Amino acid sequence: MDDIKKALRGPPDSKQDNKTVSGWAVQAIQLRKLISTHVQKMIVGTNNIFLQASQNTGQGVSDQDDNQLCVRLQELISEALVNMHAETQKILKWTPIKQDNTPVSRKEHEAMELQMLIFKHIANMEKNIETIYQAHELKRVFFEHIDEMEKETQKINTKAHETCQGIEYCVGVA
Repeated sequence: MDDIKKALRGPPDSKQDNKTVSGWAVQAIQLRKLISTHVQKMIVGTNNIFLQASQNTGQGVSDQDDNQLCVRLQELISEALVNMHAETQKILKWTPIKQDNTPVSRKEHEAMELQMLIFKHIANMEKNIETIYQAHELKRVFFEHIDEMEKETQKINTKAHETCQGIEYCVGVA
């Protein structure tokens, strides 16, 4: 269905306002950077929680320790999700409100896909931290989400590069 919409929409107007297109390009770059930074911070934070726990106990993790680990991990993830949402909102603050959600440029389309990826990630992780009560299971699911988010970001970025080959208005494809 999305491919049909893209085909019907056709290529963006070449006379489009370059300022608007460059704004969308900057927004896409900022969102990619936000995702990358978020992923790295979360990997380090999660690993640090488990490293501290193993150094403190020096042996296997008891049920009580697992509960404490799970709570710390849930707090870390919740805080990161709130921060990621707030940072996303700051990036999106200047975005003009349109009656339909039809992107007018490939950069706008990329930025919108990245926004949707971030919001999907936040919703999925929030659901998981409410339903998983074992630290190692939460860590496993979290890393699956991170891996999926990185893959999706790469797909969006690759698609942006492929569609912008030889097109002058595709500013800022990194």
